[in-house]
Amino acid sequence: MGSANALTVCINSADWAEVLAGKCKEGEFTKLQIGAYHAYLREIATIESHVAQAVLEHYHECIECIDYGHDDFKPVALAAPLLLQCNHWELTLPWRDAGPRQLRIACQCPWESEHGFSCEFENEQLIRVE
Repeated sequence: MGSANALTVCINSADWAEVLAGKCKEGEFTKLQIGAYHAYLREIATIESHVAQAVLEHYHECIECIDYGHDDFKPVALAAPLLLQCNHWELTLPWRDAGPRQLRIACQCPWESEHGFSCEFENEQLIRVE
């Protein structure tokens, strides 16, 4: 995502209620989660392109809506310098055993230090940016 920073991958296992009920084993992943991870690896260039564009749009929305009181945040034309400012990238695959493949990509960014940036995908299509 713009630099050699590590991407932490978080795969959520079953809820303890499911484990205690004997429906799932502790630490077991669903076929949907495994499929979502493999799809991410296959479509990484496209997904990262969507993330970069979403970061750029998110940045511009933030600097328009928030009065930072200084000149550190100025309009930029490309996502690359913004991606270099982001850190703590995380790919999360939520527990799901039915429905579309889902994944969430999030990071910390200096223009929205309180909330950070995240985007959600279903079947490798961007559906939400926060």
